[in-house]
Amino acid sequence: MKESMLKSQTIFRGGNCPKKAELLGGKGFGLERLTRAGLPVPRWICLTPAFFQDLPREFTESLAGLTPPDGSSNSRYLQEMSIRVGSLIREQGVGACQWEMLRDAVSEHLRGKSFAVRSSALGEDGARASFAGLMDSFLCVPLQDLPERILRCYASAWSARAMAYRLRRGFGITSIESGVVIQEMVDARASGVMFTADPRSGGEDRFVIAAALGLGEGVVADRAQADEYVLQRLDGKVLEMSIAKKKQRISPTDGGTQIEEVPMAVADVPSLGDEELRQLHGLALQVEAALGTGQDIEWSMDHRGELHLLQARPITFLPPGHVRVFDNTNIIESYPGVTTPLTFSFVRGAYEIIFRQSARAFGVPEPVIAREQALFANMVGFLNGRIYYNILNWYRLYGLIPGFEGRLEAWEKSLGLSGRSLKGQARETVTFSWFSQRLAQVRVVIRIIRNFFRLESEIRAFDGRFRQVQEDFQKLDLESCSADDLADLHDSLVQRLLWKWEVTTLNDFYAFNFYDLAERLLQKWGLEGKGVRINDLVGGETGMQSLEPLQSALDLAKSIRASSSLRATLTSDAKPDAIWRDLMSGISPAAFRHALSEHVQRFGDRTLHELKLETPALEDDPSFFIQTLRRYVESPPDLVETLAGERAQRARAEKALRDSLRGHPLRLRILKFALGQARIGLKNRENLRLARSRAFGIVKRIFGAMGAKLARAQALDSPRDIFFLGADEILGFLRGSSMTLDLRALVKIRRAQHTAWKLSDSADRIRTRGIVYGNLLRSRATAESAKPTETAGHDLQGIGASSGRVTAPAAVVIDPESAEPESGAILVAPMTDPGWVFLMVSAAGLVVERGNLLSHTAIIGRELGIPVVIGLSEATKTIRTGQKIEIDGASGTVRILAEPNETSEPKKSTEPG
Repeated sequence: MKESMLKSQTIFRGGNCPKKAELLGGKGFGLERLTRAGLPVPRWICLTPAFFQDLPREFTESLAGLTPPDGSSNSRYLQEMSIRVGSLIREQGVGACQWEMLRDAVSEHLRGKSFAVRSSALGEDGARASFAGLMDSFLCVPLQDLPERILRCYASAWSARAMAYRLRRGFGITSIESGVVIQEMVDARASGVMFTADPRSGGEDRFVIAAALGLGEGVVADRAQADEYVLQRLDGKVLEMSIAKKKQRISPTDGGTQIEEVPMAVADVPSLGDEELRQLHGLALQVEAALGTGQDIEWSMDHRGELHLLQARPITFLPPGHVRVFDNTNIIESYPGVTTPLTFSFVRGAYEIIFRQSARAFGVPEPVIAREQALFANMVGFLNGRIYYNILNWYRLYGLIPGFEGRLEAWEKSLGLSGRSLKGQARETVTFSWFSQRLAQVRVVIRIIRNFFRLESEIRAFDGRFRQVQEDFQKLDLESCSADDLADLHDSLVQRLLWKWEVTTLNDFYAFNFYDLAERLLQKWGLEGKGVRINDLVGGETGMQSLEPLQSALDLAKSIRASSSLRATLTSDAKPDAIWRDLMSGISPAAFRHALSEHVQRFGDRTLHELKLETPALEDDPSFFIQTLRRYVESPPDLVETLAGERAQRARAEKALRDSLRGHPLRLRILKFALGQARIGLKNRENLRLARSRAFGIVKRIFGAMGAKLARAQALDSPRDIFFLGADEILGFLRGSSMTLDLRALVKIRRAQHTAWKLSDSADRIRTRGIVYGNLLRSRATAESAKPTETAGHDLQGIGASSGRVTAPAAVVIDPESAEPESGAILVAPMTDPGWVFLMVSAAGLVVERGNLLSHTAIIGRELGIPVVIGLSEATKTIRTGQKIEIDGASGTVRILAEPNETSEPKKSTEPG
């Protein structure tokens, strides 16, 4: 553009404009931000308000005294003013010099034979007011008609409807300034509008699209029949689709647009295909990244299938307040499905303590920790009866630690957020000056080095403290303790364990980062294509305590198999409680009773859903363990052989690594160090998780005893009612700080709510703005269930987590407590928790909808030597029990081979996949 134009600040080319709304107007400013973000905006130029500075000022002076007689936007009065202003503008126009500059700018920077002319008033397309449809736009304007349409567009800033809108919104009408945007026209096959929030409820978990054939005027002006699509924000899945019978569309004509009939052949065909919907979903996320959440987007799809972004503006109907994102990634493994208020309240308090201590361990200053109290207190949320990460607070926590922004990608990957990143969406926590930033980074680096060298000793110290807590607890008779004794015991447990639990997050930090380093080096040095896989290299580690409960159960099954009386007891038709009593009684051999008692004492807390406080311990509900023993007696898995195979797999991978790096000793040494630290970290992670299970076992027994006390005191109807109260409510009732005396009434409300939640689904990710539960009341934020459409021979793609290939019948398991899958089947599940190891050991392979490469599912799968595919969305709906499927744990592919009546014996590859 000519230098004179830039200096006069009257015409700017898109992508080369000053980032000042007062110079460009609202629409021009928004387009500039989108263009600079690299989004597919058609070429455009902006005539700034200064372009029209030669217009007479009589009309603005005449507006100075405008006050509608009735104090409101009197329509007749405004209409008269609008006509007068429009006449003045059209009569006077702008100077010849301005039109010459315009012609030069159009010829130099725009292509095509026709253009769109749109208003760009100050305040337009803003967060407070959109001005949508209140000023005139003109499409398909030929070059020779630009001057006349530009003046009409400019004059529309003083239209009666625009001035009435301004008065109602409190903007006033005496100082209106407007520019005009000229944009290349798109040869549109389909066009429309997309909201990144549901206009019906304000819920931000959905994108809503209206799409019509032809130009977008058909949608925005309601002049053409539009299809409607509702996409899930998280992954773009189509939740709702309504296809209109299309009778007409808006198409270009000489000097403007026209309505034309739609050919019958395409009248009932969706205006958008799957790939185009995916493009729109991706565009919506990019626009939000550039402009912020909650956008009203206008778009066009040309005949070549290319997507064009015409404009975007903030949605104005969204409630005020902070955006929060609740995500169940990773945490669903520990707390699947609906849980109780007691579990959530304890978990919330534990996360608050642990991550405050972790921040201290990484060198976050005390004043910052004190200021961010609300962040630590809200690391998790409780929505629709489920526990979620309040995930933006996790990003904000990372923002507290200078230098950690570079490790976000590794953290996201470890948490299973790859492809679903929210980087840049969290509010800033700390703003550092350059010097304080460098100083803080040095402090953090020192802490990281110090913590690394002290980690193993800290873990040993934690293990010693934990064993002491266990020993002290086992000496207690909870039945003889008073309610105050139990409350004090709870406080002591929190003080002795939770305030030292940051060692687990420190270990995870090093485990994830060394794993990520090793994986990146394998990729960088081109080793992954030479039979060297990260999952094979980190497997086969000895000393994994999480396998000890499994080995103990296998030993018990072996004893039962060798005793006809024990076998008869186990396989009788009696109820599980009766079988359990017989196994524990004097009719069983003394050696077996001792082994079973020792298993209960050491591993009684390793159950399904073990971190939910409402889940009974093994001795209180042995039904699942009885089923497990029966399965192992009938089809005993060979754990020794399995582990030996996993170690052999690792040995082959290590040999391939050495062979590939022959001649590069330094690279080999670096990789060995990273892999060694990753293995140690992953082993520690699993061992510490077993300690966590045992700690939760102690907590659930303490609260269980409190429930019995409160029931005897007639404060509750049943001891198990205590799980429908929060920990603070329970302790407050015991100690005199409760604000509710009628606990029974509170429990009744909570039980009804709990039942309703169990009958409903809940989305994997829920986005709210402002009052969180106000959002849920409006939208209910429930996930739609998709019907499976895949057929035999169809490949599904997940993430490979444990190498190997196997073909076997599928066993879809939703409720592991009632499931009895055939030995050698491939388990297909929504998610797993540590208690699933009893099912996994008899399985030929595992497919789960959730999980990540460092989740319990992946780690134990590698240790058991079975192929594992994680992150396969809708797997339990797509795959049916009995279907023969083939899974590849290296590539992450799952193939449906046959229907249930065509299954055959499993075939397991002898190669690593």
